Amino acid sequence: MLALANFGLEIDRDAFQMVMLPGRFSTTAEFEASYWLPDWEASATILQTFFQTEGVGMYADNASPRYVANLRIAVQNASEISGAGADMVNHLRDNGFNNVYLSNDAPTLSRTTEVVAQRGDRESAEILHSMLGQGRVLSESTGDLDSDLTVRVGQDWATQWVESPQ
Repeated sequence: MLALANFGLEIDRDAFQMVMLPGRFSTTAEFEASYWLPDWEASATILQTFFQTEGVGMYADNASPRYVANLRIAVQNASEISGAGADMVNHLRDNGFNNVYLSNDAPTLSRTTEVVAQRGDRESAEILHSMLGQGRVLSESTGDLDSDLTVRVGQDWATQWVESPQ
């Protein structure tokens, strides 16, 4: 146990990536207890990205901006500026993103805007991040779990775009 704790202390925080396998919760008709049922086809991309597997399942063409524009993108306000999330939704829609919606505010405030790759699709998150031109990309399942990507609008974007639109 101590060796595991020491190993965790040596990991660079920016290099540590936590990803949840895509899937859904089971229904009571399927199991008495609630279980996470992985979507193995969607999980193949995660396996390939993080574990360099080959030939497992079918892989999505997630390298093109056109594909990213159709992903389900949730937006959470993580800034102190009311309405920043709604402004981000409008900004993304104005820039060609078709499936964007406003989610509940983030549970904590953030100085930096974050693009969260919900299902480990870091490549698509990087494309969206480059369009925003600021913030950082995270590979973890901490945003809106029903989305492909979650944008947490931080104070950096809210201050720049909401108070003085460009």
